[in-house]
Amino acid sequence: MTAILERVTVGRCFARAFNHPSGVPDAIRLMPPSDVSKGYEDAFPHHDDLLITSKQIAARRAFEDHEPGLGRLVFLFHLQGHRTVEVKGAGRHDLNLPKFVAYYHAEGVVKTSFWSQGDTETSILVGFSPQKPPRVVESALRANSDARALISKRNGPCFWLEFPLTLEMERAARQVSAPNIHSAIMQEFLLAKADELLCLGSDALLASFTRSSDESAAERVKLDLVVKIIDENFRTTPTVGFLADQVNVQPAVLSSLFLDRFGFTISEYCARKRMDMANRLLATTNMPLKQVAYEVGYNHISNFNLAFRKTFGVTPKQAR
Repeated sequence: MTAILERVTVGRCFARAFNHPSGVPDAIRLMPPSDVSKGYEDAFPHHDDLLITSKQIAARRAFEDHEPGLGRLVFLFHLQGHRTVEVKGAGRHDLNLPKFVAYYHAEGVVKTSFWSQGDTETSILVGFSPQKPPRVVESALRANSDARALISKRNGPCFWLEFPLTLEMERAARQVSAPNIHSAIMQEFLLAKADELLCLGSDALLASFTRSSDESAAERVKLDLVVKIIDENFRTTPTVGFLADQVNVQPAVLSSLFLDRFGFTISEYCARKRMDMANRLLATTNMPLKQVAYEVGYNHISNFNLAFRKTFGVTPKQAR
């Protein structure tokens, strides 16, 4: 298990900490350069070459990191914040919304991550060799020949597939990001959560290969416009009726299309957006909590505290 840990640190700007605070055997903590970012990247190795990684980043200024390609398939659960990822053969991608990504990072291909000043990121990654997949992934590959052809590659090209981050994925990933569990059983807990995330990710992959695509280009354009309007006006939380008028569809139709594409409702997306911005302000500014609440659309600090704790499991004061 230690071999994979040595390989994932090669060429990185992140430095390995002396020890890991969790006490989990073989776990390591990687720290970004302190002059450019706060945060850490925790890596937990498990049997069969499985690696669970938890990223918590708050960039003080722009920086980038280069990760070596190890010929591994990665399930990425992006919970909040922003990072740009560039992989040769798979293009350049923005992680700016909650999403699930399945990607293959080919041997010898460098993956570059870019954070701008003020960017934060919380994400969970579960990586493994496609030649020795975990049991649940192996079952998914047996069930669908298209998925098997894409994923079971040896020295194949990189790929990047994006899916909505479902609420089930988010709940499981947040439990990995901030585990509230005794250290004596932390390793077993993380492995159980990794299995859950692999199940949910494999289900999304199978669904994408087995269902016919009925989302037209026009619907995609309308949904992209709705997201843009929300992102620009999240403090006031635009109503479904207002958004439906902007794209000329019935409110019920818009709600259904949005849920089908993103895996959560419009109101849930608005709430996520507000909390994501609040977390970013807490991490990168000294703004008073009352001002942070106002900046993300809350007139009452008590309501803001309640919503923040419900989302992240801690109060805004504890998060800072």
